[in-house]
Formats: sequence, C-alpha cells, structure tokens
Amino acid sequence: MKTNLIYLAIFTSISFFFSCEKQPFDYRNKVIGKYLFVTKRQEYVQGTSFLILDSIYTVGTIEYGPNSDELLVKYAPNEQFIWKVKEVDFYKDINGCYFSNDNDEFRMHYFRHLGGMGAAKNHWINGLRMHN
Repeated sequence: MKTNLIYLAIFTSISFFFSCEKQPFDYRNKVIGKYLFVTKRQEYVQGTSFLILDSIYTVGTIEYGPNSDELLVKYAPNEQFIWKVKEVDFYKDINGCYFSNDNDEFRMHYFRHLGGMGAAKNHWINGLRMHN
C-alpha cells in the first residue's frame, strides 16, 4: 500500500511540473513600472506669443503597448506616446531614444518632436524607475 502512495505522489508531482504553461520571455518586462520623469519642454506656436520653456517633474508609468514590440509611456499630465522598441536596440542610443542601466538604476532617455504648420513641441524626457 505504501509503494502505491509513493508512486501516486511521484506521478502527481511529475504531471503537475509538466502541466504548467511557460510564458515566453518578454524583454519589455525589464522596463515596465513607475518612473520619476523629468521633462524639459519647448513648445511654441507661430504668429503668437505662446511659448513654453520649462522643466516638469512627474511620476508616470511605462506599460505594455498595444503590440508586442511597443511600450506605452505616460510621462506627464495628458502626455503619452507609444515607443516602438526592438530587443536588439534596447540599450543603443538611436536618435536619443534608449534605456540605460547604471548602478541598478534603470533609466529611460527619449527626445520627442511634434511639429508642423508653424507649431512645434520638443520634449527631452528622462525617467528613473522607482522602486516599490
């Protein structure tokens, strides 16, 4: 009777181990979380005196984007963008857009330009991931 229980326990353990579904590794998991963002802003509209030159400090998030190679960055009040990032270019400085990992501090660096028709918005965004 004891051997039957031992065999049953071994069979149950093995079947439980192999029945767990393993999720593929997602490189975006490295950067998902809360960030302290510092954004240097330069915004202007042609033909008006409207001009913003300042820096703002906010707590925001980096989340999964709509596609498997995208991140949703919410870096300031009413400001967000989708960053299409490749695993191989994750730590490379491509036009000012990259991640860095210095002394276990994960940082995001991004330059965002929106413009046309006499108006423009330049944001230099740096984020430091916050620990829980």
